[in-house]
Amino acid sequence: MRLARRKRPGPLLDILARVRAAVDPSVQIEVEIYGDGPDRTRLERRLAETGMSRWVTLPGRVPREELPGRYAAAHVYVSPAQLESFGIAALEARTAGLPVVGRHGSGVGEFVTSGVNGFLAADDDDLVERLAALVSDRALRERMTAYNLAHPPEQDWDRVVAATLAEYRRAGAR
Repeated sequence: MRLARRKRPGPLLDILARVRAAVDPSVQIEVEIYGDGPDRTRLERRLAETGMSRWVTLPGRVPREELPGRYAAAHVYVSPAQLESFGIAALEARTAGLPVVGRHGSGVGEFVTSGVNGFLAADDDDLVERLAALVSDRALRERMTAYNLAHPPEQDWDRVVAATLAEYRRAGAR
């Protein structure tokens, strides 16, 4: 994610802290927030001050060719942005099988069906509740992962190219 206010990395840290407090302490939680941006220094300082740096890391930008391996090692993808027009990274994570947790009204709703292959949350309180459920319930995570792997999203390249060409033909016919 871009570490900038619009993407909501600060509120994401609040959400993660609340999830950690809501989930049994025996449940291991490790979070990696990939990306860079103007808020990085502020976020690093906050992680250090709160002790969250023991379980939340900011590895920075990850080369595109490394992302599939990173997704394969993960269990959940979180998209806290309210003003996400589409969410390419979230779609990539969904395509890799990860349950995606995002906000209602964001572009994530184009490829996440709440309760089936991830969750769409109404607000930050709901994000906390949905993430806590996924962190705590391995069977739920596995069910959503299996669904995502068996049912690729409609936004694959073959469909996108076909739809784009159809629009050009439609426009050319005018």
